Amino acid sequence: GEPLLTPERLQAICEVDNVLLGTDGYDLLCYDGALPIPGLASRSSMSGRSCSLQLTSPTAFFYVNWQLVLAIEKQLRWLRRVSPFARVVEPPPSVSRELLLATSAGFERGSHTRSCPLLPQEYVEAR
Repeated sequence: GEPLLTPERLQAICEVDNVLLGTDGYDLLCYDGALPIPGLASRSSMSGRSCSLQLTSPTAFFYVNWQLVLAIEKQLRWLRRVSPFARVVEPPPSVSRELLLATSAGFERGSHTRSCPLLPQEYVEAR
């Protein structure tokens, strides 16, 4: 059959997540796990509160701020050894750095919502 997670479906999931993450007062109810993993938390410009990602969400796994993660990749190596959550920001070895940077999707500035570009099929299959 057809794969469950296609680029189009992932984009739709991301957009639905944004509806929930963008609701008024979300940052008052969200979980702030204070994980020291860059790109896995958002910060509200209204309250200044940080919210951790739902790490079991497909959005968190596929829509990664690769620009930030790749810039501090060496610092993240130690974390990958001690935290299972660090796998979320582990680049797939079969995907080029250029493609990762082209698919980079970060949080909207001052918001808990993120950009939701249509991801390349090659990237989705590798993840």
